[in-house]
Amino acid sequence: GKKLYVLDSNWRNNGGGIYTLTIGCDGTLKEEGKLVAAKLPYAATFVDGQRLLLAARDVGSSQAGHDAHLVELSQGAVQSGTDAFGDDEAIVSNVALTHDGRYGLLSDNSAYSRKGGDRVAVVSLDTQSGALSPVQILPNLEDPVWIVTSPHDNAAIVLGAQADSVWVLNYDPSSRTPFTLRGKLAATSATLLPGVAVMIRRGSLEGRVLISENTQLRQVHFAKDGSVKEIAVHSFGTGVKAIPGALGVTP
Repeated sequence: GKKLYVLDSNWRNNGGGIYTLTIGCDGTLKEEGKLVAAKLPYAATFVDGQRLLLAARDVGSSQAGHDAHLVELSQGAVQSGTDAFGDDEAIVSNVALTHDGRYGLLSDNSAYSRKGGDRVAVVSLDTQSGALSPVQILPNLEDPVWIVTSPHDNAAIVLGAQADSVWVLNYDPSSRTPFTLRGKLAATSATLLPGVAVMIRRGSLEGRVLISENTQLRQVHFAKDGSVKEIAVHSFGTGVKAIPGALGVTP
């Protein structure tokens, strides 16, 4: 609650990197400058209060060819990295972490790639050493833009914007290939342009996911038995004014 970490997803020579801002007790923001330089830092998620799982072509003094990095936030130092996709074609739209902290998922929705796009990479994170290593690639997931993992560590969903799809993944942490495609979400209406999702993480609605779609909001729930079910769909109306542009949930 004291800092903001901001990604400038540009090349290094044009300002690419991670920047920090302090949050004052009155809500004012103060720039602290660049924490660490990076090339095309596309997306990130917190591993804990001290570390960030970052998708970037490079960050700090990272090893060449790595595109997934574990960054220590106090100094901006790279603790470990790996080549998640096996090529340099990925444009990563989102990064997610399983709730047991064992695996990170990176979605590639590059529209310009000869090899990449339409895939999700899975990397393992050693909870003791922090070492990252590639695990698997989930192909044929058209235009994956967002990933949400179940708080019960048995499922995940991937939003495919241009595919008008919400895919459900099985998660088995005991398997060498922990993620498998279960299929598309059983929905009562077309999932049109799903783009952003937010999950409630505590209380009686833990595991409830709100998905922003074209002119509507869909509620989906991760159950303890691994099932993923639609709960409700709320329409905002028709026309451009009914298209949601952002989504957030109060604590």
